Amino acid sequence: MAKRRANGQPIRSKSRHVPYLINKSRQTVRYNVRPDSAQYRFTTTIHVSGFTTLPPGLCRDGRGFTGPVYYLLRQVSQAFEKPVEFYLARLLKETTATGHCGVLAPRL
Repeated sequence: MAKRRANGQPIRSKSRHVPYLINKSRQTVRYNVRPDSAQYRFTTTIHVSGFTTLPPGLCRDGRGFTGPVYYLLRQVSQAFEKPVEFYLARLLKETTATGHCGVLAPRL
């Protein structure tokens, strides 16, 4: 029998997934991919710097990258045969915004 609260409501055992955490003072985003997402087997965490909001290209519900970036993620992960962590950064140079991407590969 399921456990119940004093008011009769059932106690849910599922924990809540937090898709991303934003630190506005440091301009960083830590993005956690949902365990039930297809991208979870390629990466569990994506680190983003230079943003105070969730950057475009990442799903707000925690499913991971949108569009063609998913295929890049899959290829990089398969090359190392293990999940990888992505580090994305936005660098501003005068009036042109450019971005850089880095991958933390597992030790072989």
